[in-house]
Amino acid sequence: YIKKLFAYAGGLSTAKALAGLVISVEQLTAENVKLLQWIRKELGLKQSEFQMLDRKSAFYYFALRQPESLWLHDVALYDYRGDTLACLCLKRHMNTKPQLVTIEEQLVKLDNSRKDESFCQILQSHMKGHTVSCAYLVGNAFDGGWMKQSLTFLCRGRRAFMGKNLYAKGACYAAVMNGEGLTWPFVYLGVNELKVNVGLKVKDLDKEVFFTLLQAGKSIYETEGRCEVILDESKEIAIWLKPLDSRESKVEKIILKDLPERENKTTRLQISAKPISDMEIQIQIK
Repeated sequence: YIKKLFAYAGGLSTAKALAGLVISVEQLTAENVKLLQWIRKELGLKQSEFQMLDRKSAFYYFALRQPESLWLHDVALYDYRGDTLACLCLKRHMNTKPQLVTIEEQLVKLDNSRKDESFCQILQSHMKGHTVSCAYLVGNAFDGGWMKQSLTFLCRGRRAFMGKNLYAKGACYAAVMNGEGLTWPFVYLGVNELKVNVGLKVKDLDKEVFFTLLQAGKSIYETEGRCEVILDESKEIAIWLKPLDSRESKVEKIILKDLPERENKTTRLQISAKPISDMEIQIQIK
């Protein structure tokens, strides 16, 4: 099925012609991540050529790739499919560097007997107490031309857009940002993103440096860190953990037992780090 979709992307006949593939799903779970990784392998793509996003992450990439005037303040997204309306608000925390981006979500139901008035009341409640620069409306349930009062409120002092391909475009922006190694002053912290930087302090040509094993903001399903070190008069490894919302680091020391007796600087270790949740790390030392 996915190979057939490539034909719509300019007549590409094989996955090898792709610079990268990004798949956006409603939410990432261990089950669908396993399926998507199987698809990646079947297509012959490297991990660096493949990315998985949930819809919030796609919204993040889409919203912050627009002109700055559209995200100068908070950005709202209203996703209306079926009977449920998802109200999302993207916020930038400007006292951090890079700026932390969070997305708050509320699920509500409209009163179908007075849908326009009900939606207008939801908008007023959702935007109360903060400034929204722009709002996006996605989903088939917005069709039918029933919005009158609600659109009048929505377009008062802010920009508003309606469409059905926001998540797909967000996936494309993610492919460009990650495929070309571009940097921008934001990091998104969702449920699938690592909340802590993980690293080691090592000596490189007699100079002490910090080596990052895992970077906060990366997907817990796709990131993994690895390095090799040579022990220098020590039988312990200090792992430095720095949460993004804190200026202080925590140090966890791992005592290396049953090491073979060797001369100093002749024992090489391979250290691997992999997230098992957004705040938990599995460390393996060989």
